[in-house]
Amino acid sequence: MKVKMILPALQEAESPYWRPIKYSLFPPLGLATLAAYFSDEDDVEIQDQHVEKLTLDDTPDLVCIQVYVTNAYRAYQIADDYRERGVYVAMGGLHVTSLPDEAALHADTILLGPGEEAFPRFIKDLREGHPEKRYVASVERLHSLSFMINGSFVFALDHNFQLFHFPFLAHFRVCHPLMPILEK
Repeated sequence: MKVKMILPALQEAESPYWRPIKYSLFPPLGLATLAAYFSDEDDVEIQDQHVEKLTLDDTPDLVCIQVYVTNAYRAYQIADDYRERGVYVAMGGLHVTSLPDEAALHADTILLGPGEEAFPRFIKDLREGHPEKRYVASVERLHSLSFMINGSFVFALDHNFQLFHFPFLAHFRVCHPLMPILEK
């Protein structure tokens, strides 16, 4: 399967005054993490508009778009263009999790919540020929939460926060002991 994974940027990224150094030094890892769920036989390309010009004239089998609040309109334009050409489009990320009904107008499939849980199910269903319109991660609760106040880490242990109280955390990958610990 030929797959293209896209992280759109604001139109400012096309300006000659745009400074991609921040994104080059600290690249977002969401799409790279999800790309690892594809098999070795798949041809997966990741394009991050923050650091490179997007090529949008291709026709892969699948386009996956990570959507932030700040890039939502650009992401929708890209998704709509691919769908008009018959390409299957899946979208996920913070904005999609926050406004799923809006995002669903621009994608064949949307993924809500942490992609590490929902994305493998989507790929399996897509390969079997019956992808769903919506995948919701089964992760619902934060077991513990850590955050920084005045340069010091504060641990909120023994609290049982509902994940929907913190939708902005729903897309974070648990990759460090100081990040939230997600559990079912």
